[in-house]
Amino acid sequence: GYGYQWWIPFGAEDEFQAQGIYNQFIYIDPDKDVTIVKLSSNHHFKNEKISSKAMTGELFRTIIAQLN
Repeated sequence: GYGYQWWIPFGAEDEFQAQGIYNQFIYIDPDKDVTIVKLSSNHHFKNEKISSKAMTGELFRTIIAQLN
């Protein structure tokens, strides 16, 4: 799902995220009352073989799981 620069991550229940062109992210999980902001400047994002969007979503879920 996508709309107005916001995405619903794969496997999401009701979390959502915004993604910038150089792999900046805002990730929000309202159920857990958590917002994560990732600032970055990855100018090689077009050369990545693995989707950083999918990896970052899993990273955020892992961080949130450690908070509980």
